[in-house]
Amino acid sequence: MVHEINGGKQTVTGDPGKAHLFYIPFSSRLLQQTLYVRNSHRHSNLIEYMKNYVKMIAGKYPFWNRTSGADHFVVACHDWAPAETRGRMLSSIRALCNADIEVGFKIGKDVSLPETYIRSSENPVKNIEGDPPSQRPILAFFAGGLHVYVRLFC
Repeated sequence: MVHEINGGKQTVTGDPGKAHLFYIPFSSRLLQQTLYVRNSHRHSNLIEYMKNYVKMIAGKYPFWNRTSGADHFVVACHDWAPAETRGRMLSSIRALCNADIEVGFKIGKDVSLPETYIRSSENPVKNIEGDPPSQRPILAFFAGGLHVYVRLFC
């Protein structure tokens, strides 16, 4: 599919010297499920784990050190991902569902992703209600509170 999106151009390489970007495998949800101390209301151990993870990447892969991770990217949609990817990961491109500038989201560098819930991996559009997208007259709906100045420009 990536091949088709790019009009037949290759987008993945096995040669890191030819890469423009490097993906950092990371699951905020898996991190939460394995390391979070239930009912502690603290996630400092998850943040510490991520610091060590980045330290390992910097020690093992020389490409991180060329740009301090600025040509690396991470994708995460858990509420805690902005905090977990702070520190040395702030130089990386962060594609997050929580695009709050108060927790380090950088407009122009980071990417805001829509939060979705896929009910079926075999059929992602299963159980989606309402009119087809082509027949919907409203582009977006927001019902949250104004707590970040970016929303004032919407």
